[in-house]
Amino acid sequence: MTSDYDKQQIKKTPKSGAFKLGRKDSNLRDAWTKTRCLTTWRRPININYYILLSSRLIVKNYFLLCYDLGMNNLYKNKKILLVSQNLNIEGAPLVLYNLARILLDFGFKVDILSSQNGKLFYKFKQLGINIYFAKNNKEYPYFLHKKIIKYDLIIANTIISYKIVEKLKDYVPIIWYLHESYIPDYIIKSVGDFNNICCVSDYAKEGLEKSYNKFNQRRDIGIIYNYVEDNSSVNKISSSCVNADTKVIFTILGTIVERKNQLDLLKAYHLLPENYKNQCIINIAGAGNNSEYFNCLKPLIDDNIKYLGVVSGEKKVQLFENSSVFVVPSLDDPAPLVVMEACSYSKPIICSEKVGSKYMVSDKNGIIFKSGDIEALKNALIYMIDNKYNLTDMGKVSREMYEKYAVKEKYINKWDSILTEEFSKKHSFKDVNELKTDYKYLLYIFPLILSIIYNFILYKFCKKEKKEYSFIKSLNILSEIFNGYN
Repeated sequence: MTSDYDKQQIKKTPKSGAFKLGRKDSNLRDAWTKTRCLTTWRRPININYYILLSSRLIVKNYFLLCYDLGMNNLYKNKKILLVSQNLNIEGAPLVLYNLARILLDFGFKVDILSSQNGKLFYKFKQLGINIYFAKNNKEYPYFLHKKIIKYDLIIANTIISYKIVEKLKDYVPIIWYLHESYIPDYIIKSVGDFNNICCVSDYAKEGLEKSYNKFNQRRDIGIIYNYVEDNSSVNKISSSCVNADTKVIFTILGTIVERKNQLDLLKAYHLLPENYKNQCIINIAGAGNNSEYFNCLKPLIDDNIKYLGVVSGEKKVQLFENSSVFVVPSLDDPAPLVVMEACSYSKPIICSEKVGSKYMVSDKNGIIFKSGDIEALKNALIYMIDNKYNLTDMGKVSREMYEKYAVKEKYINKWDSILTEEFSKKHSFKDVNELKTDYKYLLYIFPLILSIIYNFILYKFCKKEKKEYSFIKSLNILSEIFNGYN
């Protein structure tokens, strides 16, 4: 080995006499070496050290380069269609957005088909992805009738895209990427013997298997654990968790809907003894303050309960860093991203047994309680308040769970394995030209004709403002129909 004196001399050596080793392009992982003549040293050095170092790096990069070339050959010129129920900024579409970025990094060409627009539209466009719309999920197969031949693989997101699986499973490879823990009976009958299914958690897999067991059917369902980006600037617990003079901040983040069960958290809070109420704050964040369910929450909101609305960007980062404990009391939630996000910020978790991401929670970093048991949830709140000085250590375990399950590299490796296997299969599909068109969609033409006649009358005989509106509306209807089917 080289002595400390030798290493000091290396640092002092001018650039013109240095031995350099590096990478030309980190994306292609293309190893390269550049050597220059070693200048005269003040004292002899152990050149074997540098030979060993360069040999290791050259061998390592050789194998990485071979791996990349193989992957590029397998994925080269392949085109994938991602099918989504909408483009809203919410669970399943966000997961699909993350997947789209990874597929592009792999070298695939990617398109999106959705039945509804949303704010993710602009994010997909920034990636250079083509986006198509069909009026609803039943129209997906008709939309693809002439376009299906372009795609080497379809990834159908959630059970809502079951029509894709039903109509096209015999003509093109499909991966059914399910985020639910239950499949209705009529959908199981529709998709028949289709077996290429992936889900997002063990909890989801268990529920899906129960759905198939009712028909005495068995499916080999794979699991792809979700990931979230590591946006925490510092892996820490907020000072509010360890300061006796401040309150423990419990945060529940998610759309305000019955399934997320914000109501039980508020009920549990109101069951707390008065001295415990004064030691905590409840933060509620998420869209849905105009819903009927939110009206059920209003009577329970007091000075210690804050509704923050929709949080994103820097506000969301601050919410995670300033919260003490995250609460996820959902009645059914196959893989909520908030659990992974909270773990990435080193936060303890309270969640129900119906939360699919509970594989990241143990008695060392949180509490899992029986879904719907308000008394058990109350006791969990009391435990966290009583153990406020231990929340930092619990948060460290949460961070370990994040690094074990929810980092991007693991998600990439899982999809790489799935796609490599999928494109290595020898499929025997029917000729796409044999795909029969279901002409039921022609029934839409009759209301279209009536709409055009009605709008023409308005255009001819009504006021100017209404003329313009009705004519534009008519054109929009016409555009939607023909963009959907041609």
